[in-house]
Amino acid sequence: MSSSLLVKTLEDLSLDSGYVAGDPCPSLSLSSSGRSRQSQTHTSTPHRGSWWQHAGSLYSRNGSWDTVSTLPEDAADILAKCPCLPELEEYPWTEQELREVVRKVVSSDASFTGEAVNRLSVLLRRALVRISREAQRLSELHRRCTRLEVQSAVRLVLSWSLAEKCISSAVKAVSLHCMSSGDTARQQGKSARCGLTLSVGRFFRWMVETRVSVRVHEFAAVCLTACVESLAEEVAGRGLQAARLVAEQEGGPVDGVTCCPVTVELLEGTVNNDAELWGLLQAYEHLICGKNANGEFNHLSFTTLLPELLSREDAYIQLELRTLEQALLATCVGSIAELSDLVSRAMHHMQRLRSSSPSISHARSANQPSVSWAPDALRTLYYFLCSPQMESLENPNLEPPAMTLSRERPFLLLPPLMEWIRVAVVHAEHRRSLLVDSDDVRQTARQLLPGLDCEPRQLRSECCFQSFKCLDAEAASAKFQLDLGFRMLSCGRADLVYQATRLLGDEGVNTLDDQGMTPLMYAAAAGDEALVQMLIEAGAHLNLQVKTLHPSVHPGSRCWVALTFAVLHSHLSVAQLLLEAGADVEGGALLDGQETSAETPLQLAAAAGYYEMVSLLLTHGADPLLRVHHGNSLTSPLYEDINCFSYAAAHGHRNILRRLLLQPQHRKEDILSLEEILAEGSPTHHPAPNSPSVVPRLCKARMKALQQASYYSAEHGYLDVTMELREIGVPWRLHIWLESLRRARQLCRDEVIVFLLTEFPSIRSEDYSPELLSSGIPLMFSMLETSKVRSSRLASVFSHCFGSSPVPPVQPMDVTLSTQLDIHFLNNEEMSDVTFMVDGRPFFAHRVLLMSASERSRTLAEMIHLLVIIKIIINLQLLMGDFFKMSLYCGGTEGLIVSHSEAMKLLPVAAFFQLQSLQRSCEMTLSKSLSLDNVVDIYQTAKHHGGAELCRFCEGFFLQNMDRLLDRDDFHRLLLGGFSQELLCPATGSRSGSGQDQEPPVLLRDLEAALIHRLYSLHSACRE
Repeated sequence: MSSSLLVKTLEDLSLDSGYVAGDPCPSLSLSSSGRSRQSQTHTSTPHRGSWWQHAGSLYSRNGSWDTVSTLPEDAADILAKCPCLPELEEYPWTEQELREVVRKVVSSDASFTGEAVNRLSVLLRRALVRISREAQRLSELHRRCTRLEVQSAVRLVLSWSLAEKCISSAVKAVSLHCMSSGDTARQQGKSARCGLTLSVGRFFRWMVETRVSVRVHEFAAVCLTACVESLAEEVAGRGLQAARLVAEQEGGPVDGVTCCPVTVELLEGTVNNDAELWGLLQAYEHLICGKNANGEFNHLSFTTLLPELLSREDAYIQLELRTLEQALLATCVGSIAELSDLVSRAMHHMQRLRSSSPSISHARSANQPSVSWAPDALRTLYYFLCSPQMESLENPNLEPPAMTLSRERPFLLLPPLMEWIRVAVVHAEHRRSLLVDSDDVRQTARQLLPGLDCEPRQLRSECCFQSFKCLDAEAASAKFQLDLGFRMLSCGRADLVYQATRLLGDEGVNTLDDQGMTPLMYAAAAGDEALVQMLIEAGAHLNLQVKTLHPSVHPGSRCWVALTFAVLHSHLSVAQLLLEAGADVEGGALLDGQETSAETPLQLAAAAGYYEMVSLLLTHGADPLLRVHHGNSLTSPLYEDINCFSYAAAHGHRNILRRLLLQPQHRKEDILSLEEILAEGSPTHHPAPNSPSVVPRLCKARMKALQQASYYSAEHGYLDVTMELREIGVPWRLHIWLESLRRARQLCRDEVIVFLLTEFPSIRSEDYSPELLSSGIPLMFSMLETSKVRSSRLASVFSHCFGSSPVPPVQPMDVTLSTQLDIHFLNNEEMSDVTFMVDGRPFFAHRVLLMSASERSRTLAEMIHLLVIIKIIINLQLLMGDFFKMSLYCGGTEGLIVSHSEAMKLLPVAAFFQLQSLQRSCEMTLSKSLSLDNVVDIYQTAKHHGGAELCRFCEGFFLQNMDRLLDRDDFHRLLLGGFSQELLCPATGSRSGSGQDQEPPVLLRDLEAALIHRLYSLHSACRE
């Protein structure tokens, strides 16, 4: 067959003749903001012919605009009728954190205006809502949200390229978190452990409060935080690129940093022109995929993603791919045969794309079979894509309807076929299925079309019939028998149990399906107590675990048992029935006496806050100290080593914590430490008056578990839980204390703040960390500035941090390199080269010595001024000969005795003429005479005349005695900004009293720096 004939045949098989390679034609703008339209770079007036090129379907023989797509309303009016996303009143980041994220991209605050950061925050909230809603629906299957649900939600909402970047960032963050596990890791926050700027703990609490799921896994919050942060960086980076293009068009210099700041208008224009971002960041509830604000499509380019493969392909394959790319932009079809052909061709090339790019499918490996479409899924998809007008065009014998009984959706609301395929495949791959079914298509329609909704997928037995293709007749028959046997058992008829067990084979009622589950597990998850009883009587194994060898097993359900499913779905009566029948209360957590990575039923119940279920499990002997990931077990690193106390504290369930604490401690392997043995005779700890009940003495194992629980409660902002744990004797760690203080300040809980400040001395200095210097000290100084009520408590904390060791003294100057002359040159007429007359008396001096002794003595006139000072010194009854002998000629002031009052008068003079040796001598004298009465005056004098060493010494004195100095009015005014601020820093005196964007008082800023330097030099833990 000739090449021309191949091309002609391909054109006959292709779709609409309007789908040709070339630049897409601009369409009607979907933006309702005039400002956004003005910010767009390219605009044009839409015309009917250009819309036909995008609105047509597969193989339209007639180019009739009226029979294919009509626009009865304006685009803004159409979108205005669509439901919108809810506006978030609370979101898990602050504007300052978002600025830091943006700063990592633009490397300068000036490159992004404050209004643009605020607008970026609004846009990110919409993306957060979309991802969280999908994660919420996916979590309904097992009533828990893990990293898998979050990653699948990201792939459902974001385009392929954006999802790849976000998920890569999430995997990196989770890996860093796993690498920093252990007790020492809890000395720093989760965000620091993951290398993130946004707060992981705040995201976790937000997910709990918005009920993304009743159980939120720690890594789910890490992944969501990393994805949102990565998306923020991506949007900021694209905005910065647009700003640089504008700067280049204006002819401005572009040297790595844009000279054109990213404004709100520029950011909106960037989003409107980006097909990957515009629909994602819109306020409409349905997801507008693959289009920008102009209606231009952005589709998957096989020719771009497969350059190496295409370089070896012939012209036929390349032309087929380019034609397929255009065909996948179709929004409606004319026949199901046409749709089936398109989907099969697209899936074939997607499999090749997946093998070369992991971003297309993270759930399956490249060597696994590709996902295919079930016939019912194609019929469901055709229902949403079919068009009566296109059916009549495809079949000339079919007359178009004279009257339609249903209203077609406007073209603006129809997603391209590629997006249908992408989202449906992600749904199938999330449940580890090789087959896209009709429910996957319905879930896709709910996400892509406005006004549609359907229930989330429920847990039920499924048999992957697509796997039958690779089986022989006997194996396929066994599969059908297994499916029929499960259906017969699930109907609940006891008279069918015998026939069902015969169909299921040797294992009988304990047979596992493709999801690794037994009929008893499904019955327990459904809460069918009668069916559970029937299966138990039929010989169902109560402790049989989910096997991971089956094809469609969800990774999070490994080693689960029937009791686990009953607890997950909150079926108390079923759980009680299983326990009374002999089910292991620890579920699949114990395998042959060895701990595994499966959560125990008690941990799942504690995370959900189900008090009755927790009580039931504890009554039957559940161990609250059993951990998910034991140190001796070889399990996946993606499971954190946490226990029931941590699960309850992480989700903020105080009543569950109290119930767990009341459980008797019966761990035989717990060995008392020497401290606990010595504490046997010590008085027992009495709980606070508001404590719910008397808590028994904590053993070592339980104390360790509660310390971990305190870390999670503090990280997630559950202040009351953290304080209650402290009341029962859990010691403070620095990070927990700082998080509690930060949260108490946010909630304006003054009584808690006072208690926390009082408790600070109980923190061991070994627990200090760089976090104390980077955030703790600045936080407390900002509190000192804004609140006068807690100033005495804060002063005590500062004095405690500074320590009782003496302040480093003011050191004398090193005069070894100064200019020195022999004592015989002093006032020697024969050896001098300049003579001054002072009050009629000659003074024989040396020009080189005077010029080196003072920076101001560079001219003859200045030397005269220096001699005037000498006269002043004489009048002050300072021994002139001794002074010049020690200071000028010998290069120092050793042996010079200056009183406190004389030093106060001499310091300004020495500072003015820059006699550094004399100035340092005065500073040493004044530093030795500091007291509570004179330290403020001395500090003001030193600050005004540049006595840096004396200021340093005074600041140390302030910090060491701040609790006593705060009672003095002069220090209080000096500290918090009063009459002395203009003296300390003249630039501050001219500022207006508006109170906006003002820097903290000068002394506060200096004391903060001094305390940080002191802690850094004293404690090696702060330097790690």
